[in-house]
Amino acid sequence: MIALVNITSKFRGVEDTTRPPSGLLYLGNSLKKAGYEVTVFHIVENEIDETVEKIINLKPSYVGFSVFTGYPCYTSSIMSKKIKERNSNIPVIWGGIHPSLTPEECLKEKFIDLVVIGEGEETILELSQELLGNHNYENIKGIGYKKAGAIKINPRRELIANLDNYKMDWSLVNINNYIRPGSDNEKTLCFITSRGCPFNCGFCYNEKFNNRKCRAHSIDFVINEVKALKEKTGITRISFDDDHFMVNIKRGFSILSELKKIGITCDWMEFHLDFVTNENMEKLADLGVKRIFFGWESGNNRILKLINKHFTKEIILDKCKILAKFPNINYDASAIIGFPTETWKDVAITIDTALEMAEILPNVNFNLGTYMPYPGTPLYNLTIKEGFNPPTNVEGWKEFDMLEGKVNIDWLPWANIKTKKIFSLIDAYAKCLDVPKKMSEKKSMFKRTGKLFLYFLAKWRLKRKFFLFPFEIYFYALWMKKSIARNIKKFKTSNN
Repeated sequence: MIALVNITSKFRGVEDTTRPPSGLLYLGNSLKKAGYEVTVFHIVENEIDETVEKIINLKPSYVGFSVFTGYPCYTSSIMSKKIKERNSNIPVIWGGIHPSLTPEECLKEKFIDLVVIGEGEETILELSQELLGNHNYENIKGIGYKKAGAIKINPRRELIANLDNYKMDWSLVNINNYIRPGSDNEKTLCFITSRGCPFNCGFCYNEKFNNRKCRAHSIDFVINEVKALKEKTGITRISFDDDHFMVNIKRGFSILSELKKIGITCDWMEFHLDFVTNENMEKLADLGVKRIFFGWESGNNRILKLINKHFTKEIILDKCKILAKFPNINYDASAIIGFPTETWKDVAITIDTALEMAEILPNVNFNLGTYMPYPGTPLYNLTIKEGFNPPTNVEGWKEFDMLEGKVNIDWLPWANIKTKKIFSLIDAYAKCLDVPKKMSEKKSMFKRTGKLFLYFLAKWRLKRKFFLFPFEIYFYALWMKKSIARNIKKFKTSNN
């Protein structure tokens, strides 16, 4: 038996297990097809001890962890240690983004025996065979391991050519835990149709992890899988978790058109601003797309050039004018502040750009997260040159969350201990810019008045860059945290 573990990340201080552990479902599918018995554990931090007990009782051949950079490094470390304390003979393998980008760092830890680098569906089959056999790892591409106390990193494995050979195996989890109310409270499920992105954004792991290559499931595969999910669960919406759903425009529209024929529309997708034209947006609106995420990243043209975005502030605003013509679509607009070499004046320009966008574009929700220097990204070495001191062990990545405001921004010479908190407040206030568009007549007069007060105060603070005494945002953050937790609990209760 093989145990696969994903300890969920936190979102605004709440652990959200309504998003499926997609990587493990693909991995489990590969192992099951090869005849292995697989158990997937998708848990939160306070479930670590009971899950360790379950795993020890199952006596697995090994335990595999899917780990993303940030807080999951800490929780996965804690759980790996506990497994080793209970039974040191159980191999612990780490895979996912963080060990793929920092294999040597991970293998320095006593509680990690091997790492899988890059995609794991093919690698894990060869690795499983050797773990149950001769333990000869030298010829397995895409892994790192230890031999006689030395760390060995094998050559990378080629990217999977035909994604249709693998799929998310929903039988490994309770699928009802991942069905959530999307737009208009329609039953929605996350689904992946492709991997990779052709762009080379300086802050993104994709360039190293996927080599800027895009691979996709065939249109027929996607339609047949979603149709089966609809018949099983009654979903009417899909949230596409692709890095860039419309990278192949013809394919993207074909999928949306075919899904609409069977009563499925898109609740959420991500695309690059290059895609935005009047014609493309009109087609998306006609196909019933409800929400779109795009990264504009900065309002400063120097920074946009530094991070390889291939557009300017002027283009961003022009694209927003096109998006504004389609008010039935909601938008998530993401930017980042605190890039290496950025000044406070540069940050202020990005804040002002967000305010301009909010005036142009209806139904927009902003993210203005703090830049995080993730290993393997193009900007990582520049960040170190500018003064960043990377963590010396895996657990040291615990505080790396672009929304929590806990990381010392030591790559900005002008930043001080208060800067990280100010950056966190900028993001919080930016999220209040869409409050009037979310007003409901069903809400009490007290709540509507309170939200309008928050909106005007947030706008005033952002315009003046005044963030002292932010009493109101703490109440808002507390309300949001409780609201998210309440919604997650509601989703799980209604689906079970």
